[in-house]
Amino acid sequence: MFEARVDGVIIYQGQEYTCTALEPYRRQDGTLSELARWTASCAHCGEPFTITTPVKANRFQPNRRCPAHHWPGHKVTTPSRRGK
Repeated sequence: MFEARVDGVIIYQGQEYTCTALEPYRRQDGTLSELARWTASCAHCGEPFTITTPVKANRFQPNRRCPAHHWPGHKVTTPSRRGK
């Protein structure tokens, strides 16, 4: 389990995610929670983008591409594997 904190950094499969904010969130059942806002660089184009995750979660599996290059179900390939 991980717990996000502001200015915390997570390296996920070689990609760096920085937690920039914790925001209050009200669930559909009315209970209060918090979401973490993360900033990263797109694995495809390198442009910065943001995502949100629960502050407390069992695992961290973020989007690796910005909204312009979002490609569900397709793995991000590293530059060393692209030429093979």
